Amino acid sequence: MSVIELGLVTADAPEPPAPDWRHQLPRFGAGAVAVLCALTLTGSVPPRSQAPLPLWSVGLDVSVSSSFAMMNDGLYVLAGAEDQRRLTRYDPRTGATRWSVPVARLATTLSFIRSGVIQLPVEREPVIEWQEDGSRVSRTSGQETVGIDTATGQQLWTLPGDLSFTRDGRAVIADWDDTGAALRSLRVVDVHSGATVWTHPGRGLRTWAVPDDTAAGLLVTAANDGQVEVRDLAGGRLVTSRRLPQLAGASRDDTSADLGVAGDVVLTQDVDGGKATLKAYDTMTMRELWHLGADRFQGFFGCAPVLCITTEAGTSGHDLATGQKLWQREGGGLSISLSDGVLMDQGEDASRSILVDTGTGRTIIDLEAGGVAWNDSDRNEPVAVLLPTRAPPGNTAVGRLDQRTGRVTWRGLIDPVESFACRAAGTLMACTTGTQLSVLDLAP
Repeated sequence: MSVIELGLVTADAPEPPAPDWRHQLPRFGAGAVAVLCALTLTGSVPPRSQAPLPLWSVGLDVSVSSSFAMMNDGLYVLAGAEDQRRLTRYDPRTGATRWSVPVARLATTLSFIRSGVIQLPVEREPVIEWQEDGSRVSRTSGQETVGIDTATGQQLWTLPGDLSFTRDGRAVIADWDDTGAALRSLRVVDVHSGATVWTHPGRGLRTWAVPDDTAAGLLVTAANDGQVEVRDLAGGRLVTSRRLPQLAGASRDDTSADLGVAGDVVLTQDVDGGKATLKAYDTMTMRELWHLGADRFQGFFGCAPVLCITTEAGTSGHDLATGQKLWQREGGGLSISLSDGVLMDQGEDASRSILVDTGTGRTIIDLEAGGVAWNDSDRNEPVAVLLPTRAPPGNTAVGRLDQRTGRVTWRGLIDPVESFACRAAGTLMACTTGTQLSVLDLAP
């Protein structure tokens, strides 16, 4: 991956000589320096190098199922053909292999890495059934979750069921029957030992959720009869409960009766007679706080410090305690909460990415066809942003967004990458380009 230094430039400034990266990292080619006309660079300190520093790279065959996660303690890569699947931890700065272990051939995606444990979802081997006519039918038999120690690569535990989420050293696993249609149980387990801490019976349970606030240790469940329970995630203690008629009789696939949690508010959507109602309840008492009406709610989710609601009219930010609308952005489509204070609005066709200040609804930056580097941790860190360049064309500008100030600090240009082909942790960013997985340091 080539890197181009931006430096501090003016419109009439001559192009500086190309930085020579060959002495730092032979595997990266040297890039020619060019002025990035689309960006305005400002500063009050003497000019200094701010270009991303290429650290190392490793081959990655993207033609087979592969996955990677960038954490502060390592880059984790799941790759290899079905009969040679391996999970490898690399030192994030040097690329040294810390450990590499074989994994099941049907492990295809890295899920949560929390509290020093990788929670790896693995599809069970399909069951072959012989039919009366002599033909064979392959039937899936559910999923397992495997816990792997991040320090050693040692497998700690294997449990039946799908991993729903991890919070405060607890993992919530949904255990389904062999058909995948009936929920046997919802189990909360210790992520280090795999031991069951407490279990919620699955019979009659329709859906469940946790608050978006990583410090909130609650689990909210809704049954088919409309009974909503709020429990302490750590031990299963019942905090409060209430039967909500709008959820009664709804199946777990019925999106007309959604359940969600944002901050300290439980949210439900009810569609009746072509009209939708969004109601908010206090998580400690299940007392109704407020309600809003619309033709249809496309989505609702916490985007601290507000509640974000998407409808056909666009995305709006609301006060969690009162439901009062604080701001409105026109145009519907997909919106994603990236971190505290930052929302990514992708519009109707997801053809462009606009970063939005969730406190005010104002545009921070329009990344056009660019995107961001996903953050795999639960830390609130600066967001790495990627912007395709027009002059010079064919490169990607890399910067970091400070959520506190709303300012993007541009670091330089790299070889073109797909909009969401990068993941970041701290100042490090890993990106896939062709057959390589490359790591860069974005620190000034």
